[in-house]
Amino acid sequence: MESESKKSVLVTGASGVLGTAVYNAFKEAGFHVTGLSYSQAKEGLTRLDLSEDLLVKDGSSLKGLFDDHKFSWVIHCAAERRPDAFKEGTPDAAAAVKLNKDVPGRLAEICKDKDVTLVYISTDYVFDGTTPPSNPEEDLHLSLTYKGDKCGTKGLENRWMLE
Repeated sequence: MESESKKSVLVTGASGVLGTAVYNAFKEAGFHVTGLSYSQAKEGLTRLDLSEDLLVKDGSSLKGLFDDHKFSWVIHCAAERRPDAFKEGTPDAAAAVKLNKDVPGRLAEICKDKDVTLVYISTDYVFDGTTPPSNPEEDLHLSLTYKGDKCGTKGLENRWMLE
C-alpha cells in the first residue's frame, strides 16, 4: 500500500479552468488534494498570493503548507493567462512576469529542497497572425513577449515538455 504522503498533492491555480480540472481529477482518484487560488478562491481552496509569498516573504506560507501536508507532488497551474498583461508599459506587465517566470523558479527551488516532484503545466499561447480576427503587428508582439517570458523560466532542474 502506498504511504499517505505519496497521496498528497498541491495544485496551484486551482480555481482556473485547468487548475479546477486537475484538482477535481486528483480528488476523484482518491488523493488528498490541497488547492491554492488567489483571485477566485472558491470553497475548499486555500487563498494565497504566490507572488507575494514566494518573492517577498521567502515562501513562509507555502513552506508551512509543505510541512503540514507532506506533499509528494505539486501541480503548478497558476499563471497570468492574459497575453495583453505582458505588453510593455502596461500596469500588469511586472506582475505578469513575476507570476509566470519568477514564481515557478522559486517554487522549483522549494520543491527541490523538500524533495517534492513539481509538474509545471504551461502554454505557449502562440498567435500565428493568420487566423481572423488577427492583427499581425500586435499579435506577434504579444506572442513573442508572452512566450519569451514562459521560455525564460529558470530554476527547473528536470524538465519535460509535452506537445
